[in-house]
Parts: sequence; C-alpha cells; structure tokens
Amino acid sequence: MTHTPQLPLALRWSPEFALKDFLFTDPAQARLIEQFSESAALAPRALLLLGNSGTGKSYLLNALHQRQPRAMRCSTVESYQKLDAQDLPVPRLHDQVEGILGNRAAEEALFHDFNRALDQNQPWCAALRGNPHHLTFALPDLQSRLLQCTQLILPSLQDPALRHQLLQQQAHGLGFALPDGLLEYLELHVSRDLSKQVQLIKALHQESLARRQKLSLARARHLLNVLQSDPGGQP
Repeated sequence: MTHTPQLPLALRWSPEFALKDFLFTDPAQARLIEQFSESAALAPRALLLLGNSGTGKSYLLNALHQRQPRAMRCSTVESYQKLDAQDLPVPRLHDQVEGILGNRAAEEALFHDFNRALDQNQPWCAALRGNPHHLTFALPDLQSRLLQCTQLILPSLQDPALRHQLLQQQAHGLGFALPDGLLEYLELHVSRDLSKQVQLIKALHQESLARRQKLSLARARHLLNVLQSDPGGQP
C-alpha cells in the first residue's frame, strides 16, 4: 500500500467576534449596542452604524450575529437583491450598504426589508460608510428610512495604546504571535490607517503559516516593505 504525503493545511480557527472585546471610546455606545443585542426594552428597533473604513462596523455586526445566530445577513449587491424573497421573522444585520447605492433594485429590496422588520418587531441594523444626508440614493424613500434609525457614529481610534490593543486582539484571534516591536514599526514607517494595518497583520499571518515558523521582526519588516511597494506582489 502506498501512502500519499499529507498536505500541510494552514488551518486555524476564525477570529471570534465578541462585544466585550470591542474597544468603545464612548461607554454610552457600548450600552446601546449591548441593549440592542439583547432586544432590551430601551433598545432602538433600528440601528445604523456609521464610520470610516476601519472603525469596526463589520466587527460589531459579526459580534451581533454571534449573539443572534438566526439573524439574516447581507453584504453584497446580489444578497440585497434577494431580500424581497426573504420574509422570515428574524433580526436583520446588513453590512456595506454603501455598495448598493445607485442600484434601484437593491435599494428597493432593502427599503422593503426595513419595513418588514419593523412590522415583525424584529431588530434591524445596518452599517454604512458615509453620512446618509450626503450620499446619493436611487430611492429617496430608503434614505428617509435610514435617517429614521438611531445613528451610532464610530470614531477612528487615535490612541496608539488602544490601536495596539486592537491589533494584538486581531493577531491573537488568528493564533499569530506578533514579533516584538512590530506594531511600533507599523505605526511609524508603514501606515496609521487601522483598516490597512489589520490587512497587513493578516498578510503576515499567512506568511507565517506558509513558512510554518514564527516571523522575526527583521523578516516581518521586510515583508511589510514588499507589501507596501507592491500590494499585489509575493512576499
């Protein structure tokens, strides 16, 4: 009998998304999200998460989904266009709403989903990059519905200690040990954009898995420089 060598599979648990680990800069926002996740009496029926890229909108939606696993989720134009066929009495969690703006069919489907959710007394939450007052909608009625939501504006993390804490949490969730001094180097010489920093951490993690060894600071710095000069290139 011949044996085929087993391929080394780079498998890891997906990072967990927990509300307790989200770094809120405003305790009032933390309380509001907690109430919404529990469908508490004082919780808003419809919640709109606003913020720039990297402020944690998708993280919060993932964390809410872990609390409400039956929730319906959308994040692509195709999934939004299929909403009209969904009439389930379950919570709604919708990401990247800015991606459907201008697509009338998708906007109409989201508009009707909003109305159904409120009719069914189900929590409804969406994430949007930008200010709904200033964005261009194909369906003005959708804009008016979004403006009816309780708006939660997520700020960018400016405190370096909090930023490092978040990146450490991301790496820990991936099972990736960050080399000492990497975060300082990342902030000073590569990028202060938090969303981009998270993507770079994930790229370093993949390289560590491929090599099946912990990255040294020197190797990590080299990889970061390569990724910066040629984002689509190979480390």
